[in-house]
Amino acid sequence: MREGYTGHLIERELFGEINKRKYKEALQKNYEIPSAVFDNFELFVKESWKKISLEKSLALAKEAQPEDSDPTEPTPRFAGDLYAYVAEELGFKKEDDFKKLRFYTAVRSHADQRGVDAFFELDTARETIFVTLDVTGNPKKGDEWRADVVFEWPMDGLDPKLDKEEWARKTREIADRVIYEIQKRGGK
Repeated sequence: MREGYTGHLIERELFGEINKRKYKEALQKNYEIPSAVFDNFELFVKESWKKISLEKSLALAKEAQPEDSDPTEPTPRFAGDLYAYVAEELGFKKEDDFKKLRFYTAVRSHADQRGVDAFFELDTARETIFVTLDVTGNPKKGDEWRADVVFEWPMDGLDPKLDKEEWARKTREIADRVIYEIQKRGGK
């Protein structure tokens, strides 16, 4: 975990990644894309991301979540901890409350090409609020950032067991930024 970290490894470790099989099926169903195009999946996504809007990219990512994933109990560990902090700040206590807040990975999807690694959805009385996230190990990334919440993560990583205090501090800091975005959009 602590050596040779790349941007994609950070994304995958923090957020997981889409299920490519499900993603291909969703693309074929929604866009009638021939299966031969998927011979090089990563290249296809990289070259075609501008043809699919962010809204549609997020919908595709939702359809392609990892096997056995639950958007109200996300994995990996960071996603779960982040979800828990956000839910706590929203004052969620009952099971029905938690169903209103969902977390999805977008790693390796068209949304990822737009600078969105993951996103939250929150159902309010009026609408569904989306808050997008992008993690980077590159503080000079600059204008490429397109998500609502962009945050840096150490290139040598953080271990929730070895770096307990820093892990909790960093996760809570990001959760506070998610809450700010929710409130800005009229959520709790």
